Amino acid sequence: MSYARIGRTDRIAVVDEEVVRLVRSVDVFAQLPLTAVERLAAGMTRIAAAPGEVLMREGESGDTFVIVGSGQVEVSVGGVPMQRL
Repeated sequence: MSYARIGRTDRIAVVDEEVVRLVRSVDVFAQLPLTAVERLAAGMTRIAAAPGEVLMREGESGDTFVIVGSGQVEVSVGGVPMQRL
């Protein structure tokens, strides 16, 4: 009896289950296959922001997707607070 090779073991990455759950909590990612979610999670960078710290500014290029794991963020438009998430 023989089995097909699944893949090289050096390609296997261990991803924190908490981060996988966090990614899955975002509607747009919730239905992705686990392998896709694990790839997203593996590419994420955890940051800690101080109260009042600006994460991004209106008008900047959109090259970052932020998922808030804990705490709150305030969204403003034209300097006017619009929503607290």
